Order: sequence, then C-alpha cells, then structure tokens
Amino acid sequence: IRSPLMLSANLKYIDDWTLALITNAEALGIGKRSRGNRELYHRGNRVAWVAEGDSGCRYLALFNLADDEQLVSASLAELGLSGTWALRDLWGRRDLATADSDIGFRLPAHGSKLLKLSSR
Repeated sequence: IRSPLMLSANLKYIDDWTLALITNAEALGIGKRSRGNRELYHRGNRVAWVAEGDSGCRYLALFNLADDEQLVSASLAELGLSGTWALRDLWGRRDLATADSDIGFRLPAHGSKLLKLSSR
C-alpha cells in the first residue's frame, strides 16, 4: 500500500462507528488501486481531489474546510468526463443517483464526501 492508514487511538476503546470507518474496504481500496491522485481544485474553503481507478472508474473526494455548511461540487467537465456516471458514497457504503453534469453536496462544517464514479 502506498499510503498506510495511521491511527492514534486506544483500540481497546474504539467505538463501532470508528471501527467501521477505518476498516471500510471500499475506501481503503483507493490506496491500493488508484493512480493519478491529485488535487482538482482548492477554492477558498472548498477542496476537491480526484483519482483514477480500475475499469475506468474515478474517485472524487469533496471537502468543506469552513466553519459552516457549504455546497461543494465538481462538474464532470472538470474531471475530464462526459456521459452519465453512477455515484457511490464510499463512506456511507450506498449507491446514490447518477450524474451527467455537476456533482455537488451540502457538506457540514469540516465535512467530506468520498465518491466512486462508474461509467453507465
């Protein structure tokens, strides 16, 4: 693995939510199977990172660095993509809608969203 997960915690007392987060195979797989990982943009308190995955999928991470809720988005054009893409929330481990133009979420203060985009 190129970037090992480092955690400073007493694992005897870790809660179920944190354990599920740090053992999320889909999210951990990004470190094993992605390439071209890079910052897409940094616009004030909004940041986006992108990476290429196996079978033509893309990973998109959206970050809200602000102290209040913000809309954080990226267009398929910014990602160099076109067509329709299926979205999967990797932290939430659930499929979302499809996107054919913009991908955006209202994120809480200091919140993030980790997505997998698969071509339809």
